[in-house]
Amino acid sequence: MYANSAADAISPPYIITTIATYDFNESQGRRYVTYEVEVQLPELIFGDVVDRKRWVERKRYNDFVALLQSLAKQFHDLPPLPPKQFFNTFSEAFLETRREALDVWLRRVLTDRSVVVSSDVKNFMKLPFMVSNHLKKIFRPEAVLPTFSSQQE
Repeated sequence: MYANSAADAISPPYIITTIATYDFNESQGRRYVTYEVEVQLPELIFGDVVDRKRWVERKRYNDFVALLQSLAKQFHDLPPLPPKQFFNTFSEAFLETRREALDVWLRRVLTDRSVVVSSDVKNFMKLPFMVSNHLKKIFRPEAVLPTFSSQQE
């Protein structure tokens, strides 16, 4: 009996992310904050598919907003982002709270296989073609493994 797909043997996280820190930046006289998103590819899933299994992307809060808006066109019931704040946006307490909330949000969103293989996530994380292609192969519906039912019929 072919009850499960090959992907059922793989559980989240499919891509490991950590938002460990944030930095203050300035451009054209305007101050802004970027969050350091560390992306790590689990060895179990990617093995020797790619050499580089860890990198860092810097993202602004608006990048997360754009990702959510793009994903919301395809997926329903996505968790909300932490709210935007208009006062004290550079306070250490606020930024640390937001960093933690963004970290939880991103990890939660990336537990969904369909979201992980989306072009929006690929672009947000700057996933190499080999990585996104490998994920799509793993999660295609026809990738099945033979399994035997524990119940005898």
